[in-house]
Amino acid sequence: MINFSTISEAIKLVQKASFLEISTPKPGNIDSNRKEDMHFFVDFTKGLDAIIDAFSHYFLQNKIASSIGTLIKSAAYKMIDAQKHGNVLLGHILLYAPLLCAVNEKLQKGSSINISWDEFWAEVEFIIQNANEEDAALLAEAILYARPGGLKNPGGVPFTTKYDFTDPNSPKNIRDDKVALKNLFQESAHFDLISREYIQTYSFSRKIIETWLIPNLKCYSTDRKSTRLNSSHGKLPR
Repeated sequence: MINFSTISEAIKLVQKASFLEISTPKPGNIDSNRKEDMHFFVDFTKGLDAIIDAFSHYFLQNKIASSIGTLIKSAAYKMIDAQKHGNVLLGHILLYAPLLCAVNEKLQKGSSINISWDEFWAEVEFIIQNANEEDAALLAEAILYARPGGLKNPGGVPFTTKYDFTDPNSPKNIRDDKVALKNLFQESAHFDLISREYIQTYSFSRKIIETWLIPNLKCYSTDRKSTRLNSSHGKLPR
């Protein structure tokens, strides 16, 4: 079951999840345990703080209707402006935005939500399916500002499209052609996991949740606290 009384609860969960992801050592990535990586890691945490501030501010100002494009653009701009290493967490923004919009939409129908996972994923699918060309254009503006790597040759293979996210004209082209947000991810879904999550309503994430996370929840005590969460990032909620 999904249980939230406020959107702030969901945002705090996003903050914890993002911090755990960036602070967990992974081959080839920034490692918070390596001294030479610390200045990079600090910018990751600055970027995360900026994203959380953007999420919180957005839903404070938009309690009734959610625009996934506006949310993504606001968070991406603040993430870039908050630190000096460019795109650090655009993928986090893209993955969490539909989930938070889904929670927000459900909260508008009552003072709290207590729904099944199936109901939650259906709301996520509705959010993505109904994102229009303006959401898509705002997404393009966010990506242009963040300038993530690998857009020209994803996976080492040249990729061309009319809606090239490295082309400053792409937002205008998207608006002119009225391309819905979901359609933008169709071309890249075969090589990009985040695109595939949008197209397939988070099929990869759902599999992890259903086959590993939920079955193993009983292994975690509710009164145990992560030392990384409590000691490494003072702004995280206790």
